[in-house]
Parts: sequence; C-alpha cells; structure tokens
Amino acid sequence: MINFRPTRCLVLGRGMFAIGASAKAAKIGGDLCEQAARAINAAEAYGCFTPISEADLFDMEYWSLEQANLKIAV
Repeated sequence: MINFRPTRCLVLGRGMFAIGASAKAAKIGGDLCEQAARAINAAEAYGCFTPISEADLFDMEYWSLEQANLKIAV
C-alpha cells in the first residue's frame, strides 16, 4: 500500500523537517530531500531547474518494477 501522507515539510525561515514511522525512515526521507535540494540549487546556479513531466516521472519511478514484473512473467 502506498503512503500518501507527507514525509517532509519545508518551513520558510526554519528549514526542512522529516517525518517517518521510525527515526531511520525519517532520516532517509530527510536525506533524499536534502539531495534533491542540492540538485535543484546546482541546476539553478547553471541556468534554471525544470522538473520532468508527471508522465515521465511515473515512467521513471516504476520502470524497475515493470522490469521485475517482466522477469517474473517470463
């Protein structure tokens, strides 16, 4: 089951807060958010950051799952 609750919260002037079922889960979510922020900031330093479309994001996120399904089906 996919959890649709937010796991990271950005508070202007305060920073980023990570929330998770455990301290380990919160740390992982926080680390991912920090890395995303670094990538966006680096892209902005070179020009501008433009996120990929939702369709491309879905394809990218679920590509490995599709590959796993194909291996099981064969």
